[in-house]
Amino acid sequence: MVMEPVIENIIECQIVDLGSAYSQQQVYIKTISIHDYSQLQDLKQNLLERRDSITILIAKITQIVSKDAEAVSKVVNGLYDCVGIRKNYTLFRLGQDRLLLIPNNAKTQQI
Repeated sequence: MVMEPVIENIIECQIVDLGSAYSQQQVYIKTISIHDYSQLQDLKQNLLERRDSITILIAKITQIVSKDAEAVSKVVNGLYDCVGIRKNYTLFRLGQDRLLLIPNNAKTQQI
């Protein structure tokens, strides 16, 4: 069985609050492919280590879902077991094979 390499892309930009020229915060948009449950611990650490920035994560879970039909709920429960993620992030599902984690300090809008 050949596994795809884990790919992580990082896009960095700055958001400036127009009300205050002193308020700037880094925004990171990361994509990652999750192939097995052992990657969840690294993912949790990565999300929680940057307190001074906003990290938006798009996780592709196609590989793990193809092995286990219950994978989506296991991954979601694995992420939400971490109190820091549960308190600081909102989790969205993008179709059958992607999850989106957005920190609570980022505004989201339904369209």
